[in-house]
Amino acid sequence: MASEPLRPIPSTRDKHGRLCADSVTSPENFPLRGEICEWPKVVIPVVFLPGIMGSNLKVKDKDERAWRVPNGAFDGIPALLKYWRQDAAKRQQILNPDSTEVDRNGPAAVPWEIAHYLVGEGKTPQDVARWRGWGAVHRESYNPVMADLEQKLAEVFHNGETLTEYWQQEIVNDAKQQTWGAQRELDPLDEEQLQKVAGAAYPVHAVGYNWLKSNRQSAQDVMAEVDKILDYYRKLGFHCDQVILLTHSMGGLVGRACTSLVGGAAKILGIVHAVMPTIGAPAIYKRMRAGFEGVEQIILGRDAAEATCVLAHAPGALELLPTEEYFAKMGQKRHWLRATHPGSGMQRNSPDVDTLLGEGNPYDTIYLSNNPTDWWRLVKEDLIDPAGTDKKKLAANPDDVQGVFGIYTDNLEIARIFHQQLKNQYHPNTYAFYGADKDQPAWNEIQWRANSEATNLHQGELVEDNLNGTLHVKIGDKIVRLEMEEKRAAGDGTVPEESGEAAFDYCTQMFKHEGEAKGQPSYGHQMCFNSMTLAVTLHSIAKIAATSPLLDEA
Repeated sequence: MASEPLRPIPSTRDKHGRLCADSVTSPENFPLRGEICEWPKVVIPVVFLPGIMGSNLKVKDKDERAWRVPNGAFDGIPALLKYWRQDAAKRQQILNPDSTEVDRNGPAAVPWEIAHYLVGEGKTPQDVARWRGWGAVHRESYNPVMADLEQKLAEVFHNGETLTEYWQQEIVNDAKQQTWGAQRELDPLDEEQLQKVAGAAYPVHAVGYNWLKSNRQSAQDVMAEVDKILDYYRKLGFHCDQVILLTHSMGGLVGRACTSLVGGAAKILGIVHAVMPTIGAPAIYKRMRAGFEGVEQIILGRDAAEATCVLAHAPGALELLPTEEYFAKMGQKRHWLRATHPGSGMQRNSPDVDTLLGEGNPYDTIYLSNNPTDWWRLVKEDLIDPAGTDKKKLAANPDDVQGVFGIYTDNLEIARIFHQQLKNQYHPNTYAFYGADKDQPAWNEIQWRANSEATNLHQGELVEDNLNGTLHVKIGDKIVRLEMEEKRAAGDGTVPEESGEAAFDYCTQMFKHEGEAKGQPSYGHQMCFNSMTLAVTLHSIAKIAATSPLLDEA
């Protein structure tokens, strides 16, 4: 006799921890059974930390949007038109770290297949998803992967006996594992381990954070939310004392800070990092000197003026700059900022000549330089404060003589200290994956190319700057035209291979993805979760979960 069809029924918990669900009866001639999801006694929440600009922001204490990335074309066109009309001064006023906070009321997408797994506060699955923080992060980038994780972690076995088709074909399949790009000998999962892992529930939460502020502050805010999550499940009677962090991009720096800088290590079972800019990325320099790329430029900044006025006030963004540890792999390790001019015309096919710019400590030689002859310095003072906000602060404090550039200097000092204290700090149970794909080029260095032979390119008078990567510099009696070269190194479009691989020595396992050249699906930085990386992520979460003492006691 064929089994009756099943209809999943969304459920919630009351204040006593009891499972509650509403259903309706079906006609006698069409029997339909309802399925309610009950959890094991052990709960290990998976907490997702988004990347920079991946958290929705609003004006503090107001229901007024400050930052929400469009979702899809229908949502995107009005947003693009809105930002198109905003000049640098308006952007500075809107995206102010001191006047913004996380907006948890963004849209949340809940596929019907997972609705009955979303247990938590709220009357509808969408309510529960927002309660879990899904509305605080960019829906289009992150909700699909969170939904996949919710479902796959709840469906490891059929009736607790046989592995589901997905786990059998995508996770424990030897042939699939060979495509993952594991950089250490892979320790595969077996059914015994997975039976242990399946002894817990893994509700997926997202914690948005104010990415304009320092990642140290964000880590404090994240751990406050982690405490609330753990307390919630414990009060319902579950055994729940640690979370697994899953991070994207800059969220990796926040996750590491949770472990090392704000005392959260004991509450974190392990961390999975996706495309983390471990030691920074030259792309931030590019954007502060020449604006963002593609359609993003309309929202994030079309040129140096629109980007600098926001990023110079945002310690979190400045913490993405290349650290002292960062070097480009150009045949050999070398400084990442250079100018190039054609070789002497006396010899045919003479090689280009390179001049390294701002060698040494980049904070002093590049980021903090306000020397007029350092035409390649990161920030031009006249772009920092178009709204006059800093000038008003300084006027209100006549004893403060640091000036507008000094306010930027204070923000950069926050970033410098953060970099120093985070160096070589990782959770002991860390997994990571990163892109090293030549079809997803990234800036692993910044190269200014001169249009003619020139000497002494390490200093000169900036004559003209179009703020989109084209300069005219006076060197001696000569005017030299320089253009910023396009990105062309292996990476994921934003984070270069050099930064992604820098965490290797501190990872239990790391996965390197080189795209089609290695038979792997290619991915870009923002949308880095595809079929392969989802499998890698689930493998990593399961390996971390298997180390939980609670599962040994269950």
